[in-house]
Amino acid sequence: MNKNTYVMLIAIMTACGGLLFGYDVGVISGALLFLEKKFELSDQGQEVVTSAVLVGSFLGALGAGWYTRRFGGRSANMLAGAIFVVGAFASAASGSTETLTMSRLLVGLGIGITAVAAPLYIGEIAPPDRRGQMITLYQLFITIGILVSYIVDLAAAPHWRIMFGLGAVPGVVLAVGMSFMPSSPRWLASRGRMDEAKKVLDRTLEPAMAERALKDIKNDLDIQKGLPHWWLAFGTRAARRALVITTTLAVLQQFIGINAIIYYAPRIFQKAGFADAKAALWATLVVGVVNVVATFITMGMVDKSGRRTLLIWGLSGMVASLGILGLAFKQFDHADAQKSAQHYSQQDAQQSEPLSAAQTAKQISAQSANETAKIAAQRLATDPAPPHDLAAVTTTDLSVDVASPRDLPSTSEGAETLAWLTLVCVIVYIACFAFSMGPLVWVLIGEMFPLQARGSGNAIACGGNYFANFIVGATFLTLLTKLGASNTFLIFASVAMFTLLFVLFFLPETAGRTLEQIEQDLGEKTPTAR
Repeated sequence: MNKNTYVMLIAIMTACGGLLFGYDVGVISGALLFLEKKFELSDQGQEVVTSAVLVGSFLGALGAGWYTRRFGGRSANMLAGAIFVVGAFASAASGSTETLTMSRLLVGLGIGITAVAAPLYIGEIAPPDRRGQMITLYQLFITIGILVSYIVDLAAAPHWRIMFGLGAVPGVVLAVGMSFMPSSPRWLASRGRMDEAKKVLDRTLEPAMAERALKDIKNDLDIQKGLPHWWLAFGTRAARRALVITTTLAVLQQFIGINAIIYYAPRIFQKAGFADAKAALWATLVVGVVNVVATFITMGMVDKSGRRTLLIWGLSGMVASLGILGLAFKQFDHADAQKSAQHYSQQDAQQSEPLSAAQTAKQISAQSANETAKIAAQRLATDPAPPHDLAAVTTTDLSVDVASPRDLPSTSEGAETLAWLTLVCVIVYIACFAFSMGPLVWVLIGEMFPLQARGSGNAIACGGNYFANFIVGATFLTLLTKLGASNTFLIFASVAMFTLLFVLFFLPETAGRTLEQIEQDLGEKTPTAR
């Protein structure tokens, strides 16, 4: 087996950790449609079940820094796979909301560990000129995991236990596969096992490059020898800049709203006009395919075009798609409120005993079409009305989901238009994310930290990512209900704009640089955009 094939095999096997994350992110979106009925989950209950895995991921990521530093990325990925298998089977066997929540917390521990260990391990094994491509494999496998879970959701619906149970498969693949992979040469060198480190470098790099890499590793270790670990993580300029840049981007990656949209994609499409669960799942499957295809494109461009260029283009597309989506929901909200107000005013003119339509219309003008049905129902319950008026209101307006987010259209024309506009905007958003913020945040986390700060630095950045993921997952449905879809998407668009500005002003280019050269670049007083 030649060197390139061997390195790619290592990267592919390690990237299977992405399958864990991707499968769970996707499978919960479909399972929620049936868990909601099985366990009678409210919006808050769904947020708890969804976010439990993120709490586990946060804790797993923080603990993974110490574990990878002590036992290496190979061992950490094996542990993550084993934990995920146990959590997947426990989720499938759950008989209560509490059991399911705790099982998903366990799943999250496995995801958090591999989120730190996989990019770190690949980054230390891969040659400099292919490092971005190989770390991108982790994000590619996340998208493949999401796509597979969407297919499973469609095939297994409504059997949510099967959906969760099949998650054990990627866990087994990761745990078993990593047992045949070598330890990272940089970790081996940090433990004083130079001969073993040289053997791994000789198998993955050309002879001259392997000698130079080993020399750079030794020099780096000599410089950092004797310094306390907290100083290596926070005391040097290179480590501080790496920590600020990667953690900021990791947090912003979630505040842009990506996992909120993936978690609740079927529900978003249902509320936008794809009425039944199957139609919503099919629309979600299209999003999953786009996610995989766009990530494939990134693999061919990340080391040629550079990290900054892809991030700038991708974030620009996300700002545009989220902005259009938010404005579209706002426009339909305003139009439907006006139509509903006119409808009730006309009814009032025909009734012998008015239903205070003027007051109702005043409330309607400030609220959404879904709130209209709720207000009308309350008015009918408190004021006397002829039976035929009650029937008219019920069949015309209460056929919509009164518990759904408040700014979704009630007219059939508006619903159909918004359904397809939502699908197009989400596809554009997912595509732009998949070739920029999706893979490149993990690439940067895996390559920017100095050697001795790599484990703890990765853990902090990944912990920030999952904490932000938890915040978004735990509040998204509440935001939709309280603020409406329009304002929620506009908030995400604003965060995307802020992220774009951060990249433009603070992110140096790392493509084509060795890990040691990146450390030197980060130690400079100003970013270098090569």
